[in-house]
Amino acid sequence: MTPDDKNKNLDRSLARAVAWNAAARWISQILSWVSTIVVARLLTPYDYGIIGMAGLYLNLAMYVSQAGISEAIIALRDLTRRQIAELNTLALLLGMGLAGLSCALAIPIARFFSAAPLARVLMVSSIIYIFNAFQVVPRALLQKEFRFKLIAAIETVRTFAQIAAIIIFAWLNFKYWSLVIGYIVASAAVAILTLCWKRHEFSLPQMNQLGRELKFSRQVILSRVTWYAYENADFAVAGRVLGGVELGNYTVAWNISSAPLEKIANLVTGVTPAYFSAVQTDKSELRRYLLRLTEILSFVTVPASIGLALVADYVVPALLGQSG
Repeated sequence: MTPDDKNKNLDRSLARAVAWNAAARWISQILSWVSTIVVARLLTPYDYGIIGMAGLYLNLAMYVSQAGISEAIIALRDLTRRQIAELNTLALLLGMGLAGLSCALAIPIARFFSAAPLARVLMVSSIIYIFNAFQVVPRALLQKEFRFKLIAAIETVRTFAQIAAIIIFAWLNFKYWSLVIGYIVASAAVAILTLCWKRHEFSLPQMNQLGRELKFSRQVILSRVTWYAYENADFAVAGRVLGGVELGNYTVAWNISSAPLEKIANLVTGVTPAYFSAVQTDKSELRRYLLRLTEILSFVTVPASIGLALVADYVVPALLGQSG
């Protein structure tokens, strides 16, 4: 096969991967919008505020829990089976460690935000890290094998499970706990389904032989943590200074306003790492993918964001009701 034929096959594979990812995410997005409207009428801004405060820590810890391991598996094409098994063990140990750390930090974080219920939310939610730890390596292997159709199916099931749990428990008046339960159910569903299709053994890590992989992982963690701090500084300030109700209102508004950019961009960014890895030694092809995908995303997301801003005064009251 010539290099041109190989690149054309990769292009077609990328297009199919984006299509499957798009189908799963659009189904998920439609359901999410419907559930957001329903749940927003059942819960209060305070409920969203508590979850927003919890999310500031939980999402940051989730980045750390993955430790850049999935990215290392995708990007480093010459890993042996034993090295992957050792990384699998590291992912599990890190997930369990973060679950324990979250319980230890729960009360201090709750005191920082002056929100006592936050401590219990963080303790219960910490189980998510254990579920996630079991599927970090298997999911990375699925991506490395370009099995995005299967990944899209798993994500669709995850969305159904999460939305169903949130709506049911919100209707039963579980308040902010309905959101917590929804996240836990979704994490468990993803872990179980991923392990049903792709498993990998564990092995005792030989740290002195994982220098390259750990260095790569540290670089990924550093970039993600700094980006996360940039993205969420406003939520931390709002939660600390304004309180739960105001943070809840701000969180809902932010989620709606950022939807065009986030959801559309995720259609592409959810599949590109595996393809960037496949052409990492071909600088011209890597540059072509990056520039073309950036142009396509800008062409779609910029008009969508402007359009949402123009109709916000009419759409928000119609969907969420008039504020008191």
